Amino acid sequence: MQTMGSKLLAIVRVPENERVRCQNPGCGHGVHAAIHIVREGGVLMVLGSTCFERRYGSAKALGQPQFNFGGSGRPLTTEERELLDTNTDLLLARFEEEERQRLIREQAQAQEQEQEQEQEQRRLAAQMEERRREAQRLAARSTVAFDPREKLRALRAAFANKVIQEPVPRVFTQHQEPDGPVAPPSPPWAQEVKLNGSFFCYAFDDGSKWVLYPHKKGDYVLRPWPAAEEGWDEALPPSLGRPEPESGFYRVTDHMGFLHAVARFSTGLRNTSNPAEIHHEFEVLARKA
Repeated sequence: MQTMGSKLLAIVRVPENERVRCQNPGCGHGVHAAIHIVREGGVLMVLGSTCFERRYGSAKALGQPQFNFGGSGRPLTTEERELLDTNTDLLLARFEEEERQRLIREQAQAQEQEQEQEQEQRRLAAQMEERRREAQRLAARSTVAFDPREKLRALRAAFANKVIQEPVPRVFTQHQEPDGPVAPPSPPWAQEVKLNGSFFCYAFDDGSKWVLYPHKKGDYVLRPWPAAEEGWDEALPPSLGRPEPESGFYRVTDHMGFLHAVARFSTGLRNTSNPAEIHHEFEVLARKA
């Protein structure tokens, strides 16, 4: 086994009729599925899955690939298959640029959502302030000297005749669509989310599912879905967050660092502002897998 100084970079595949040659010494067979690209001692090697296991001891000996495409590997275009044969470094550089662009898009989306939440909070605060001032104006106009009961009736009439726009709180309950199944209830911890916050549904390449959301007490938190199983608090590396077993979640203090790190092994992401839809979002991810 030669794991020292070796790194698994990517797993790709090509059409069966466009096989590439396995570069494991003494092999040379054509391979098309689960082609492993490895850097060993500064040298790039293209290996079939069988030779990879023989050379390093097991299919998981080098951990997850640097460029993780999930499943049986990324299908290559005709041009990319040619680069795999003739210029593997350039092919890897393309993978790195694609990963960088994907992270930029995800970060921009997260920042846009945060800005929208802040704008909504400012709008609600301004609305509440206007209501407070209006109540003061009505009270000032009603300070004439008459019976307190008459004053109370006058104030009630004034509020009844004036249309006050105020936010309607979102209440998520079980409901049933016509001729359809009953929607799953909101999880009990949904009330922890920050005002106007969203739930980010992640599927990881190990099959686990996690929900990330901004906590109303600060920071983001990451919960296993649909429920915590034994060993959940040891499933993720410390760089992603700090487990809080009594609360049942990981506390994510570095949100942007989390987005960078989790992109390596996330196989899908969807988000919703309605906790009753989390189950549906994971169903969508499963159908796309």
